[in-house]
Amino acid sequence: MKVKPAPGRAVRWPGTKRLLSSAGEDVPSTPYWLLLLRNRDIVAVTPAAAEVAPEMSAKAAPDVLPAPEPAEPSREQSADAAHDAVAAPDHAEETHG
Repeated sequence: MKVKPAPGRAVRWPGTKRLLSSAGEDVPSTPYWLLLLRNRDIVAVTPAAAEVAPEMSAKAAPDVLPAPEPAEPSREQSADAAHDAVAAPDHAEETHG
């Protein structure tokens, strides 16, 4: 896995005590590195989007359709919404003596 020190952290390799590069390095998935990751002393480095997937040409790109317009609610839906919007009486003013 590729990791780098979290902002404001300096992390050393076990054994050699060499500082982990701030640009990130490949490290083994050992309990040491997994603990540092869990404790947020290091963060995982993800490859840039350009490295993961090559850019798609205009011909290969799928056609993108605009989002459909939301439908207006029917009279029944409007009546139900108005009924649901009626607030229950406020009982906060009652005092128990």
